[in-house]
Amino acid sequence: MRYGDVGRDGSVMGRKRGAAPGRCRTRKGRGAASGWHCATSEGGAAAVEFALVASLLVTILLSIVELGLVLDAQLVVSMAAREAARQAAVDGGASAKAYQRAQETLRLGALDPGLATVEIWPRQASYGTVVHARVSYPYNFLTHALEWVGGRGLELKAEAVTRSEKVR
Repeated sequence: MRYGDVGRDGSVMGRKRGAAPGRCRTRKGRGAASGWHCATSEGGAAAVEFALVASLLVTILLSIVELGLVLDAQLVVSMAAREAARQAAVDGGASAKAYQRAQETLRLGALDPGLATVEIWPRQASYGTVVHARVSYPYNFLTHALEWVGGRGLELKAEAVTRSEKVR
């Protein structure tokens, strides 16, 4: 028998029967692969580790959700600029319809059209003239997870360029 092996009577080589190293009380199973079951305060350390890991995971999860919302808002702003440019190309320059189209697209994308800035130029464009539409929108973060990126929010911007189709 080697040191630490369990004999037929349950005694451990080199120790009295039932004795264990440190605060350990009982032997789990038999054989070289089994270890001592120790009565230590591992539960407290596990709780602290769980709290640290869980808070980190929740922060990462909220950051992913917030990033998805920012990307969605950017797509809506891009679509509003595209729609405004398209309407301005059909109408032959900046028109009330083009501004309304941008506002409507923002509203359908669940963004507040009153916060957006829409610029369309030139005022009048003949066939083939380049028409520009620019939309900017101040996006405020819903959670504090991404404030390290840009403070309380980001300025989302998009510009669309097309040629006028209006024949004068």
